[in-house]
Amino acid sequence: MDLGYILRRAWEVTWRHKVLWLFGFLVALGSGTLAQSNVNYKSTTGELPPEVQHTIYEFVTSPYFVVAIVALVLLGIVIGFVLAFVGALGRAALVDQVREAEEDGTPSASAGFQAGRQHTWPVFLIRFLLRLPVGMLILVGAVPTLVGVFSMVSSLRPGASPSSDILLTLGSTFACLFPTVCLALLLSIPLGVLERLSIRACVLEGRPLGESFRRGWSVLTDNLGAIALLWLILVGIGIGVALVVGLPLAMVSFVVLVPVLLTTIFSSILAVALMFVVSLVVWLIGAAIRSVAETFTSATWTLAYRELTGLGLTGEKPVAA
Repeated sequence: MDLGYILRRAWEVTWRHKVLWLFGFLVALGSGTLAQSNVNYKSTTGELPPEVQHTIYEFVTSPYFVVAIVALVLLGIVIGFVLAFVGALGRAALVDQVREAEEDGTPSASAGFQAGRQHTWPVFLIRFLLRLPVGMLILVGAVPTLVGVFSMVSSLRPGASPSSDILLTLGSTFACLFPTVCLALLLSIPLGVLERLSIRACVLEGRPLGESFRRGWSVLTDNLGAIALLWLILVGIGIGVALVVGLPLAMVSFVVLVPVLLTTIFSSILAVALMFVVSLVVWLIGAAIRSVAETFTSATWTLAYRELTGLGLTGEKPVAA
């Protein structure tokens, strides 16, 4: 497999057929989460008044706090499933329309959406089933941490600070979370590659769910060296793109967040609302920028799969004399 040619051809397809960026945007929406801002700040008005602290404490220790947490979790799950379906549609459409471009066709939005709708459900199941073990590992490590955090919050009084026993409990729970997250990240690498290959087996060859897994596993094991090298190259490209695009975006986000934080002097509720709006805008801008990278990555894997499985040469590849 000529990796250099495949990468050049993938960029040529990405740049020539900009309609593919639309599906790349859908993939970016389905891959990311709402931007979060972990900015620590202290209001210039000092600590919260005692009556406000007492109100917060009563809410945290009341049954409504648990209901609010459960409602937020359920809302997050619903939003996550919707974005996952959108991402599955975009992934299927990208794979199908790159195939169209390679077979002397012209990619179009209508044909892409038609192919995407046809394969949305199996692509969603492929991603869900292969990501389930990683999610279960993280959940195993996260449950003790969440229990520790909830115990800490419940034991606090207005104006009080966590005791050493609570900090020790949290330390032990985070010690459980860290190794499980590391193990999950290691497991996500081969499962992520298998996911990409299985999706292409489903879309390009029309295989059902079980056969897509077996076909993807066969291609992976038969071409382990070439696929590992391709994965490493794409990871390097992804890191470079993140540095070139992500750092300026983060700087712009920080500049925008400064006046938002200043609004806490007048209203904490207004600051939270503005923070949500700014995070949403930054998330959408980031997805728009990532659409090109997602298109290129998907085209690269599709072209590589076509060559590895004999589905067709890529572009106008010269024939050896």
